[in-house]
Amino acid sequence: MKLTEMKVRNFTVFEQADFAFAPGINVFIGENGTGKSHVLQALYAVLKGVRNQPVDESEAARWQRDRLAEIFKVDGGNASAVGSLVRVGNERVGKENEGATLSVAAGQQAETQIKIAPSGELTVAKQSWSAPLDATFLPARDVLAMCEGFVPIYERHRISFDEAYRDACLALALPELKGSAKQAADVLSAPFRTMLGGDVTLENGRFHVDFGAGKHEAHLVAEGLRKIAALVQLTGNGSIHDGSVLLWDEPEANMNPRLIAKLASALHGLAASGVQLFIATHDYLLSHKLSLAAEYSTAPKIEMRFFSLHHGGPLEPVEVESAPTLAQMSNNAILDEYAQHYEDERSLYQRELEQDLKDGAR
Repeated sequence: MKLTEMKVRNFTVFEQADFAFAPGINVFIGENGTGKSHVLQALYAVLKGVRNQPVDESEAARWQRDRLAEIFKVDGGNASAVGSLVRVGNERVGKENEGATLSVAAGQQAETQIKIAPSGELTVAKQSWSAPLDATFLPARDVLAMCEGFVPIYERHRISFDEAYRDACLALALPELKGSAKQAADVLSAPFRTMLGGDVTLENGRFHVDFGAGKHEAHLVAEGLRKIAALVQLTGNGSIHDGSVLLWDEPEANMNPRLIAKLASALHGLAASGVQLFIATHDYLLSHKLSLAAEYSTAPKIEMRFFSLHHGGPLEPVEVESAPTLAQMSNNAILDEYAQHYEDERSLYQRELEQDLKDGAR
């Protein structure tokens, strides 16, 4: 089962936005403040809000409200404050603020529809899933080095980290698989182990990375490598598997471009293995490497979708453009800025050349 769509109305920075997802890789680009992270958080919160067992409408609403509050960390995770997720300024002349709606579907048979009032009241209009989808959310900030002792602190104290960090720590700490399940997981994790050049172990609550010449505590390893190590661990222990969903916010943070190029290839392989990916990125290399794989049908061929989030100003609602490749999009803030950079470089070079010619003529 794959996520197929999400529809939002008056939710955070969005007035009206419809997302039709690809079963392989979905990439979100856009300037800061256009809601890329909010898309990933909304998807994750709704998926986490689907219970394993049947519940009545009030219980379903309470659970969904709690997940939205904790993932978006509204008022420190206060469930009664989810009304702050309703878009500010969405009132129409002569009408009261009608609140926000959020709908997530996986085909025609699995769907959650939520309505959020400005007061904070949340109702679930529909929730029908044969089974919850396994979803892993990786925040932009590294998680591997912070896991030791994090979950007990999160459970007992009110801290600024959202629930996705707690969930990621729990997923990372799952023990190693065995038997045929381990064999399948080893295949999935192999490309990331190759990228890392080593393996990951968990000892007394602390992660270590072994590059073949002795173990290094995770916090002593470069953050870019720690992010790859987290993928080694999550694929190796079955948290990420065929049929699951991976949502990753800014994978490129603190990664060298050479590692990012390898990451693009590894993520392509992960999607080909049946994992549905949702990636929010500011990185030219990562987004365009993935787009090239889609443009030239790099084997194994997978379906991708690229989403450009943009608006005319900070108070304007965000608009969404989507296409199978970046080459087919008219709004690409990353490419526009890189093109401007090269134009600036050309202008500086031309100016310097003209000055040298003038100086030589004197």
